[in-house]
Amino acid sequence: MQQKLPDSVEKYANRNRHRRIWLKIVGVLACAVVFCTTYVLILPAITMEKTVCGLEEHIHTDECYSEISFGGEAEWLCRFDGPVIHTHDAYCYDEDGQLICALPERQGHVHTEECYAPPGTEAAEGQTDPDGEISDPGQPICGEEELPVHQHGPECRKEPEVQKELVCTIPEHIHSEECYDKTEAGDPAADVETQEDWEKTLEAIRLTGEYRQDTLAVARSQLGYTESARNFVVAEDGTVKGYSRYGAWYGDAYGDWCAMYVSFCLHYAGVEAFPEESNCSEWIRKLSAEDVDLYREAAGAYAPSPGDLIFFDYNGDRIADHVGLVEERILPEEKTEPAAAELKVLEGNSGNQVREVVYEQTDSCILGYGQLPEQTFTCGAVGHAHTEACLDASEQVICGLEEHIHTKECETPPAEEETQSEEAALPEETRTGGDEPAEGTQFEQIYEGAGYTVRVTYGKEAGLPADAVLQVREIAADTEEYQTYYEQSAQTLDENGLSQTIVFARFFDISFYVGEQIAEPTGPVSVTIRYTDVAEPEQPADCQAIHFAEDGPELLPVETKEEEGSTSFTHTQNRFSVVGDLMAVDAESVEQGPDKISVDYFICLDGMWTQVGSTETGWDAPADADGWNNYN
Repeated sequence: MQQKLPDSVEKYANRNRHRRIWLKIVGVLACAVVFCTTYVLILPAITMEKTVCGLEEHIHTDECYSEISFGGEAEWLCRFDGPVIHTHDAYCYDEDGQLICALPERQGHVHTEECYAPPGTEAAEGQTDPDGEISDPGQPICGEEELPVHQHGPECRKEPEVQKELVCTIPEHIHSEECYDKTEAGDPAADVETQEDWEKTLEAIRLTGEYRQDTLAVARSQLGYTESARNFVVAEDGTVKGYSRYGAWYGDAYGDWCAMYVSFCLHYAGVEAFPEESNCSEWIRKLSAEDVDLYREAAGAYAPSPGDLIFFDYNGDRIADHVGLVEERILPEEKTEPAAAELKVLEGNSGNQVREVVYEQTDSCILGYGQLPEQTFTCGAVGHAHTEACLDASEQVICGLEEHIHTKECETPPAEEETQSEEAALPEETRTGGDEPAEGTQFEQIYEGAGYTVRVTYGKEAGLPADAVLQVREIAADTEEYQTYYEQSAQTLDENGLSQTIVFARFFDISFYVGEQIAEPTGPVSVTIRYTDVAEPEQPADCQAIHFAEDGPELLPVETKEEEGSTSFTHTQNRFSVVGDLMAVDAESVEQGPDKISVDYFICLDGMWTQVGSTETGWDAPADADGWNNYN
């Protein structure tokens, strides 16, 4: 028995030793399997994480700046002409709990119902309406003086200006695709989108049926999109081609996608009878075809409109290598010297993303433009779909435009004899480049602006060259230039014996250009400005057109026409500069405030209010329901 026990212990120890050795071997093998599997799975990510730029990825945060205050202490903006009831609250103390309030704490009396004579008593006589309700509480009978109550809010205090100074020594840098080692293909599953994915980005768009504004609405919805930096292929020449949703939509996921982006916008805007392309030069060939005729050379007199395609030649070989969409044509503010307009362009594959770029219209890299098909609407309405920008916080419409979505019933194909282009319909000698228009020929040029359309018609007697191009700039209402024209308009009405108050005024700088030179007409030119956002005044209004000539402002005979959702002003002039359209009502029909009121200024020192100054101010504006407004 004694011999068997040591033998059993030794056998057990041997078995346990062998078991521990076996577990170690299995554990090592398991770790190796896990490591190899993980490495294979993350290999694409490792490839992308290997950077060659040598910079640390860093974005400046608040910790990277120090604050420098300017302007001294904070300023209290609220002012009072006497004592007020006030108690200190959170706005009266700074961050350290120090009292900074300029008002002393003061209790006082506030009138309640008990301070007035009850209805039916002799003191309350004449204070009730026919229904027995109190319409005027009358004078209080409590004998106490009521003081105004004021508690500070955020609008009462102007904090000193604070400037942030960068103290961080690490340069701000975000890795782009150029920062990664791309000697091999990326992850083919990264950033892949389906049709359902990219159409979700279009859900907020409501199409109006008008090609130009719908195409731009789709284009703007894509701003900020960037091609994939993780999903890419490396071409034979070593260039890296990233995956894009526009390439995936077109069927070439890794192709250069500027043209595919524009095609995508045209497709989802519902533009019909217009080619879609992925190759810029091929697109120009299709648009230049005789049966299409929608391509215009940049070197000509054509003035691009919002929604036009714009083609670029960056290397000077006269072959298009980039394309975008004209979003806006911005005219120069000053026309005293020849100056070119600017073009705001929406581009895809510009720095591998969709972004907005501004060019001079005379930039040599602009090759030409592609016009969208013209549409003829017989409904007389302007296409407009309300968006969030048209609504206020309570979802009330504030844009001033009527919503109208064009249908097929709104669009009537032109008669067969009218299908030729406007230029082709003119006699040969009156087309672009001709020096002398034919007798009896009528020309028409149109400019589309924000909430308005300018239509100019003229004949041979106007003396304008056939290649003269209409340019229009509206004078913005928040500028000193506008205020000057407004004041001159009011003075002109007064000088013409019209004692009227202007309730609507818009001013435009209208001119014709041949190249970069201004062309002045020598005969009559008819100008019609159609507005879609004119609010009907409460009183009957007289409409006026005013021309600001070199020798002073002059009123022009004007014809107005009101249609559904629009008002148009038509006048004739022989020389061009700034013109304006006015609506004015009799001054006597507009309730006016007093010419002058006195305003006294007080300051509180040691709890005592002391008058420190006095001035006079006045107003000249209609009264609203709550009292006088817009006073200066």
